[in-house]
Amino acid sequence: MNASEYISGEVTDFAEVGVEAVDDYTLVYTLEAPCSYFLTMLGYNVFAPMSRTYYESQGGKFGMEYDSSAADYNYGKSADTIAYCGPYLVTGHTEQNSIVFSANPTYWNADAVNIQTLTWKYDDGSDPTKLYNDFLNGTVDAVGLTSSILELAKSDGYFDDYASVSGTDATTFFNMYNLNRVALVNFNDGTTAPSPKTEEELERSNVAMKNVHFRRALSYATDRASMMAQVRGDELKYTNMRNSYTPWNFVSLEEDVTIDINGEATTFAAGTYYGVIMQAQLDADGIPMNVYDATADDGNGSGDGYDGIYNVDNAVAEMATAVEELAAEGVDISAENPIYLDLVYPSQVEAYTNRANAFKQSIEGALDGQIIINMVDGSDYSGWYYANYYNTYGYEQNSDINDTTGWGPDYGDPSTYLDTLLPDYAGYMTKGFGIF
Repeated sequence: MNASEYISGEVTDFAEVGVEAVDDYTLVYTLEAPCSYFLTMLGYNVFAPMSRTYYESQGGKFGMEYDSSAADYNYGKSADTIAYCGPYLVTGHTEQNSIVFSANPTYWNADAVNIQTLTWKYDDGSDPTKLYNDFLNGTVDAVGLTSSILELAKSDGYFDDYASVSGTDATTFFNMYNLNRVALVNFNDGTTAPSPKTEEELERSNVAMKNVHFRRALSYATDRASMMAQVRGDELKYTNMRNSYTPWNFVSLEEDVTIDINGEATTFAAGTYYGVIMQAQLDADGIPMNVYDATADDGNGSGDGYDGIYNVDNAVAEMATAVEELAAEGVDISAENPIYLDLVYPSQVEAYTNRANAFKQSIEGALDGQIIINMVDGSDYSGWYYANYYNTYGYEQNSDINDTTGWGPDYGDPSTYLDTLLPDYAGYMTKGFGIF
């Protein structure tokens, strides 16, 4: 209650906010309305308890007075300026090398913590076999499978005995299309990842990107299986493939629910997964995408593990409509006069370079060269992320296609994903579209 109003400054007395520590061990929240997923929100870090005295001693302020750029704001800027309440403390940190976590002796359940020290190792991706060799040497306890590591593990005889393939988790990565391209170099230094596009080509691509059929053509023409094969190997290319931003099985109905789908009352039974409802809406809209397939996963039904979007025929049909509509706006598109789109990639990382090439080949091949993908060298992870992700505002994004973006849930409701796409700076991910 009154949390948003306190943050915006409409309410200035924190006593009016619906959260109160009634004693040393009890925190009471008062909600403005029923919220079925509220308990799942309590696992998110903003709900972790904080010592106000300590936070303020590090320059921390609340509400409209909060300013992380203030000269006296030190909270969280080093291992010694964090208020810890979890099972581990940060006891070591070397940039682009490692982070060391040690068991917190004052943790409420310290006796149940079996691993006393955890070390996260940094890998810049320049050596595709480094992590595998670190695994063999005992430097790391596990290593993710890439196309290169997969072949080594098989040839060394480790794959059959030690490899495990898990299902997808709740994190979703996806391509975002820049609808309002302005920057032609990375904002942080003004030189990295320079675009080869002319001002005329920039103007043409901006107009084209605003056309929904043009964007659909791009999506249908993207051979995601070929792209993932460059990273995971051909036989594992579908293992972490997803067909919707919100995972199909993220939530299910707790009771029978009737909703309106394009003017028709449609009832879904208790236990129905979110993906089934998404698919019903897409079918009603006449959009040929399979975000849920009842025959997938050996007939158990799934929205993961297959590509329900890639379809060259659909890409060609959508592109034909886009070409016709854009011609009416004065933008003529053909193989002789294509639209150029920039994709920044980290050349230091072999797998991601190969993935970018696979994307380029699938788009240009499916659409007969009407769209040309410029592979723009971002050099390393840093240049790649500064082009696509580290920007604060949409106009700073230095690419037409952003492939660094993903989201994991903060609580147990689809809004944890969907709210990231809200306009007017409310949605964190909206900047990936080149706006807000």
